Parts: sequence; structure tokens; C-alpha cells
Amino acid sequence: MATGEKFVWTKRKEINEQFSPLCADMETAAVAHTCYVNKVPLLQCGL
Repeated sequence: MATGEKFVWTKRKEINEQFSPLCADMETAAVAHTCYVNKVPLLQCGL
């Protein structure tokens, strides 16, 4: 997944070549930043 704070349409080719994401959005970056600032884990895996 690729995420960012703005539309990435103009950088789409570069992002696909470098990261091969299955999808892209803008919301996850904001959630990740909020978690980081508040020291809350963004992802927890119970394996």
C-alpha cells in the first residue's frame, strides 16, 4: 500500500516502479501520523 498527504497521480509511474503497491490512498498517512505522535501502535499482529 502506498499512502501520502496529497494526490500521487503525477508520480504514479515512479511509485509503482519503486514500491509495486496494490493500492494507494491519502487517509492512512494521517492515521499513521496520529498514531506516531500519540505513541500508539499502528499495526499489531497477534502471530
